[in-house]
Amino acid sequence: AQVKIREKAAALAEQEVKINQELKNVNDSLLAAASEQTEIEKAILATEQKINMLRAMDEELQGYGPGTRAALRASEEGRLTGIHGAVG
Repeated sequence: AQVKIREKAAALAEQEVKINQELKNVNDSLLAAASEQTEIEKAILATEQKINMLRAMDEELQGYGPGTRAALRASEEGRLTGIHGAVG
């Protein structure tokens, strides 16, 4: 009876070691996934900020000279006809 108890105890100890290793592997994977998620969230935020900046620049007609901006705004407001946008 003592031998069977020792054998069961040894088997349980071995099983515990395996379970602890599996738990460590799962925790490591979870940490890696959380880190990757953080990096993806940073990339999304940076992309959203860039999109917002480019939209604002487009709305403000940045990159065009004052005359071009005035003509485009006048066209948008209906004060100037025949202009369909900037070329190039």
